[in-house]
Amino acid sequence: DRADAEASSSSPHESLKSHFFLPRPTKVSNGSPGRLRVSEIVGLQWSDIDFKAGTLHVRRLKGSKDATHYLEGDELRPLQAIQRGATGPFVFTSERGGPISAAGFRKQLARWGEKAVIGFPVNPHMLRHACGYALANRGMDTRSLQAYLGHASITHTVRYTEMSPTRFKGIWK
Repeated sequence: DRADAEASSSSPHESLKSHFFLPRPTKVSNGSPGRLRVSEIVGLQWSDIDFKAGTLHVRRLKGSKDATHYLEGDELRPLQAIQRGATGPFVFTSERGGPISAAGFRKQLARWGEKAVIGFPVNPHMLRHACGYALANRGMDTRSLQAYLGHASITHTVRYTEMSPTRFKGIWK
């Protein structure tokens, strides 16, 4: 099916996807993986990225407000390399040149998880949870975390701060 074809293709975007959206020690430390929902990833367009300012305009879904995220140099460089060969408006494309489907992205991520021999099935939402917990553990306040992840309701965000071992650190300072 289409999702299998997209996921199995070896496009120049594969290294960028793995660099930008999959957990690596350098990326986990700055909260990058999981910052976007799958629907936001596959809908990314070149016009959403301001290379000079180092920003990414996130067009949120699910009733959330759009946001601006800052990109580090190690995120911008592969994006610039991919953009040089881009022929359409979408950052992540299928072999046909259109945006990769959400199902195709999920299947590709599952395959990367298998190759990494993680020992359990990997899905994109796991990265969102990892991002939420990592930022909460670094001391990000709940409202900022809510905005960063694009949660319309704070009830979806408090799960990350409830379990944070640092939530009471420095409370009396």
